[in-house]
Amino acid sequence: MLIDITCLTCYEHFSENIEVYDGVHQEIIDCEVCCRPNKLLVEQKNGKIIRLDISDGNE
Repeated sequence: MLIDITCLTCYEHFSENIEVYDGVHQEIIDCEVCCRPNKLLVEQKNGKIIRLDISDGNE
């Protein structure tokens, strides 16, 4: 599933393809512009994202 992300460091927008499966999972995605890590917390139900939190991947 393609999702839109706003980098917490440089505030640029980029898209990332993530795996779709029900439940809660985390991923670290590097920004395509500044290469800084962004931690995604994704909650999906029935193949749809119901929650997406983006935080600093250096935590």
